[in-house]
Amino acid sequence: MFRPNTGGYGYGWSVNKIKLSNGRILRTVSHTGTTSGFRSIICRFIDKHTTIIILCNQDNADVSAISDAIRTILFNRAESSKSNNNSILYEDILKAK
Repeated sequence: MFRPNTGGYGYGWSVNKIKLSNGRILRTVSHTGTTSGFRSIICRFIDKHTTIIILCNQDNADVSAISDAIRTILFNRAESSKSNNNSILYEDILKAK
């Protein structure tokens, strides 16, 4: 189902590979949505068994940038820390942008 057809798009999902700062590659599938007054994104990181979902009630919000910032925080912390604390602060997301 998540095999890309033309241009990395498979059955409504964008199928990609993202290179992390440490050189590792993550396979992702994602989908965005927009309607009057709302934006959303779901991004699944297949190899990490992790999903980020952003639901926003502002139609001008950059949900992709928010998702990217959360991804950076999650995987940078996981690579550099052995801590079990997975909480993310809003300030961390703003700093990552």
